Amino acid sequence: MSARTWALCCGVLVGCGPVEVGKLTLVLQQGSVDPFADPGDGQNSSRPVAALRFSWDSALVRWPGDAGVITTPLGAGDTLKVELPAPSAPARLTIAGLLTATDEVWSLGRSTLINPPSGSTPTTVSVLLGPADGWTSLSASLPGERRFTRVAPLGALGALIVGGGDALPDGGLRASEPGLLRFDVATSTLTPLTGAATLGAIAVPLGSGRVLHGLGQLADGGLSSKLFLTDAAGDSREVMRSGASLEARVDASALLLRDGTVLILGGRAESGPLPSVVRLTVDEASAQATANAFPPLSIGRARAAVAQLSTGEVLIAGGLGANGVALDDGQWMDLAVATPAWHAAANRMTDPRVGASAVRLEDDSVLLWGGGPDSGDVFSLTATDDGGFLKLAIGVTGLHQATAARVGRSVLFVGGETGAEAPFAARFVPAVQTPALGQQYGGTWSRVKATGRTRHGTGLVVLETSAVLSIGGAAQDVELFTPSAEFLEGQ
Repeated sequence: MSARTWALCCGVLVGCGPVEVGKLTLVLQQGSVDPFADPGDGQNSSRPVAALRFSWDSALVRWPGDAGVITTPLGAGDTLKVELPAPSAPARLTIAGLLTATDEVWSLGRSTLINPPSGSTPTTVSVLLGPADGWTSLSASLPGERRFTRVAPLGALGALIVGGGDALPDGGLRASEPGLLRFDVATSTLTPLTGAATLGAIAVPLGSGRVLHGLGQLADGGLSSKLFLTDAAGDSREVMRSGASLEARVDASALLLRDGTVLILGGRAESGPLPSVVRLTVDEASAQATANAFPPLSIGRARAAVAQLSTGEVLIAGGLGANGVALDDGQWMDLAVATPAWHAAANRMTDPRVGASAVRLEDDSVLLWGGGPDSGDVFSLTATDDGGFLKLAIGVTGLHQATAARVGRSVLFVGGETGAEAPFAARFVPAVQTPALGQQYGGTWSRVKATGRTRHGTGLVVLETSAVLSIGGAAQDVELFTPSAEFLEGQ
């Protein structure tokens, strides 16, 4: 047996009070790429699964029987169904490992069960397979480079790809066609959807699995004010709005708030950067939304980074201001007070940032990366009463213009520009610390197995399983990163 640590995967059963004992059906689906393939042996590409263990909290359940061995080959596109006795109350499901016959270690993405099974009705869970802390190239070819595309999770195992651009000889971007694509992870297929080609659109995943998207610059150079709802099946409907005006704009910032409403901030109109902020209450069943004007920003911002803290405050930082000036300041608002107002951060970031990633960390700080030089900042409300930025202590090189996303307790960085233009990925695990102005924000850095393609401006989608899709970014394909339990737990 390999000495390497088995990859773990945890899902949480969420419910209220005891439930009847039922059955859980776990579906292992390999998808269109076979990680067990060994093209050099001339044999069938399927490999038997050597060991697979499950447990409810501390009570170990093996399948089949005590041996805990599954001999059924699992090839490309195959599924393996495992029936387990469900717990009598909400509990944590641990998949303790997957070990192939060739002693390779594979990670099973985490899946959260919203409704515990009850009675004799089984609950089905789909789990992704992939190399632990590694990348799998999925058999999908993107039409166009899709630089700076907007991407969002669509359902449990899908992604919506909104707009993006292809490089022009003069250094500019042309809107990628088609404007809207649905990607299905299990089958590794791309489906074009009806939608205009746009640059600088928004894409906000809603709690229902749908995505609210729209705005942006059209292929003819005009700006759009339209919004759409797209569901996991790929059905799109235009959202009819009432209330406050939402001016046509490109490069707006948007996020889903904790109360289920959507905040749209800034962007650029024909007249220049906008300071306006609009809060949308969306009725998904009728595809209608009510818009309410919010206190405007102190200055107009386009391509700004935005995030919400767990306590409800909203941060917006950087972006492009008037006359194309890159901004290095930030503002935040407490939505819980009776009269919300924007507050200026106590200090400025290390560098101006345009189109940066904003990643909320476990300690409720916000990491800001990209959109400028090879540096990072961390915003913290605990650093000072007014909130302020700390310089991020960096332990690796080659991260310039990388895209970042939080995966469990770790932050994954993908792409970026290096001198050799080589594929690159890295991991940051924040240290336990008390942020204070004038100090650096520290943690542990390590390199991650590189992606198969050089990527700049890639879109990252963290799926419900905790697996991560890297889409486009000067590379016309899609790759899947499957984190190990150690990665998720920040170990």
